[in-house]
Amino acid sequence: VNISKVDDSMMITGIVAPPAAMVAKRSGQSVPQLSALKVIPDVIFVPTATILALIAVKVTKRMSIKKLNPI
Repeated sequence: VNISKVDDSMMITGIVAPPAAMVAKRSGQSVPQLSALKVIPDVIFVPTATILALIAVKVTKRMSIKKLNPI
């Protein structure tokens, strides 16, 4: 298994993350604890959230591969 290769989990995350980021930002505008999200423009927030989600998928995948194949 090549870790750097794009697989289904990364593809699904890349498709689902932008709408999920928009929903999180819209709901954050009504929640007082997340009111700081109002000052971040959508142009910065959505790609950043998408990249962070893709990084999380990659790290999770590496951790699961290491757990299955200990050195």
